Amino acid sequence: MIAGPARAAALLLLGQALGACLPIPHRHLKRPAVVFRVHDFSGHAIPRARLTVYTANIVGKSVQERAPIPLDSLGRGYLEGQSEWHLFMIFIPDAEAPWVWAWCVDAPGYRRAADEFVEEPGDTVRIRLTEDPKGQPCAADPHSLEDVNVAGTRRFVSLFTVVDSPFHLRRG
Repeated sequence: MIAGPARAAALLLLGQALGACLPIPHRHLKRPAVVFRVHDFSGHAIPRARLTVYTANIVGKSVQERAPIPLDSLGRGYLEGQSEWHLFMIFIPDAEAPWVWAWCVDAPGYRRAADEFVEEPGDTVRIRLTEDPKGQPCAADPHSLEDVNVAGTRRFVSLFTVVDSPFHLRRG
C-alpha cells in the first residue's frame, strides 16, 4: 500500500491520465467573417471584378470549399463566418485540424491578386488591383491553397533551385 504524499501523487497522475482521454468540446473556425473592398489604384470600384474565397484544412492545404463572394457597386463583399463544434481528446491526435483560407480576385484588364490567411482579419481586407491588359483569371479549380497565389504561378522545385515560373523549370 502506498502511503501519504506518494499515494496522493499516484491518484493525481491517474486522474490526469484518465481525464486526458475524456472527450472535450472544441470549436473550430471553419470560415472567418470578413469584409473585402476591391478597388483600382485611384480607389474606384472595378466593374466585373470577381472575388473567390477558398477554405482548406491546414494539413496539406487541399481546398475543401470554394465560395464566390458577390461585390456591390462600391466593390465591397462580405463573407459570413462559420464555426463548427467537435470533440477531441488530449492524448489522441485531432483529426479535425484547423482551417486556413485564401482569396483570389480577378477582373478583365487587371492583374489578379491573391493571398492566404490563417486567422480572422480584424479589419476590412482592402485589395487594390493594378491594370494589366494581359491579366489572367484566378484558377478555376485549385486543388491546394498553394495553387492560389499573388503571381498566379506555381512553385517548381528542381534539384538545385526553387523557381517561380508558369511555364518551365530552370536548373541552376
